[in-house]
Amino acid sequence: MIDVYISGDCGYVWDAKDALRLRQEYRIIGSLIGGVAQFKNQNAVNGLPLQLNADEVTLLVQRGWATLKDLTLDVGRVAELARYNPSSTAPSTSSTNTAGQPGTVQ
Repeated sequence: MIDVYISGDCGYVWDAKDALRLRQEYRIIGSLIGGVAQFKNQNAVNGLPLQLNADEVTLLVQRGWATLKDLTLDVGRVAELARYNPSSTAPSTSSTNTAGQPGTVQ
């Protein structure tokens, strides 16, 4: 089953194997919209995610080939991402004291 992440009126496939399977087995083409960092001209070559329009997503779900996932993040996921991006405004799940040790903030 292919995971299709929904945002607005489009679906996105982030897994390369799933994107290839969509194109080869199901003949769903979509549009690769991601940038590839190795290329200077970002407009010439695109990568993941694969963007699917509403009709493509509807067909995939009706045929039982895909499941829909919500692209919005829940609070737990935001807190997890904040560990990797300390400048984010996400609520912190841990605290440090003035000595830099885990514990209560003074």
